Amino acid sequence: MIQFVKIALKDIRRYIKITLLYAPVRPEQIQIDITDRCNYRCPTCSKWLQTSSEHELTTDEWKTFLTRAAKLPFSRRVVFAGGEPLLRSDIVELVYHASKLKLNSVIVSNGSLLNEIKLRQLQDAGLNYLMISLNALDANMHNETRGVTQSYNRIMQVIKNYKTNRGAINLGIASIIMERNIEHILPLVDFVIEHKLHGIMFQAYMDDAVHHPFRGEYQKFRETDWYETNPEVVRHYDQLDALIDALLLRQRQGAQILNAPSQLRAMKTFYHNPVQYHNIPCAAGITSFMVDAYGDVRLCFGFDPVGNILKQEPYNIWKSSKAVDLRKQIARCLRSCRIMNHIY
Repeated sequence: MIQFVKIALKDIRRYIKITLLYAPVRPEQIQIDITDRCNYRCPTCSKWLQTSSEHELTTDEWKTFLTRAAKLPFSRRVVFAGGEPLLRSDIVELVYHASKLKLNSVIVSNGSLLNEIKLRQLQDAGLNYLMISLNALDANMHNETRGVTQSYNRIMQVIKNYKTNRGAINLGIASIIMERNIEHILPLVDFVIEHKLHGIMFQAYMDDAVHHPFRGEYQKFRETDWYETNPEVVRHYDQLDALIDALLLRQRQGAQILNAPSQLRAMKTFYHNPVQYHNIPCAAGITSFMVDAYGDVRLCFGFDPVGNILKQEPYNIWKSSKAVDLRKQIARCLRSCRIMNHIY
């Protein structure tokens, strides 16, 4: 019950922040996409379609930013994402630096590079939370959704290693609800409970251009046409409605489903009628201070940057007139990514 109350409070905080859209107090998290590179080929993402020749921020540059951010009235939560963040050889060093600054650190990973040694190193460095992707307990189905053949086995090994030596890290599962795995979602909830993991968070299937490389030419967002023919978009609406209702019930009964209840309900609206879905307010630009691999600050990954941490102070970027103007553009945006987990 306590966990359900905490999750329900997400809805209240979200409502307040959207109401104060043009005067956000502080971001709820600092998200740094420390690399644009990825070693997987997920159909839900386009980052892997292109490798940039530009240099990503160095270890010292990221440390400088984290040190500055820790002194500001920002969230104490920093999320290391990507691309695949473990492709950075300095990820343990950066987590340790965040820990010394008393920042709560999270890594979002595909799990491919999380061997027993790396997991222990991250534990010793002070990592607080690790989120790994698992879309089904059927190995072939999961692997197809990740674009590589050994993803499922690697994830199972990560969970096995974690259970052997849990340490202080909380381990969570991230899963995408799509047409092919809709019957495999509830077993994932049971799996999380059985293995005593921290929880599971669900994501609606999105246009692959939502996760795009930040340099060079990349596929632009498509407003509506992408879901009209995409086979991964859920079409069995009765089955979807029953699933969402079941997830909400399991959540009320104490299952560690980490989505806000309103976010789960919004998935019904999204899949049933993506045009009507545009009426759901977008919280991008007020929930996260997002920095890409090159230091550009993006209130939303679908818009141009509002500044760069190598040239400006983070707080000045967050409160700038350019940021205020962009939040107004975001409020009028019709893209489909507004219920994604990192901004909802």
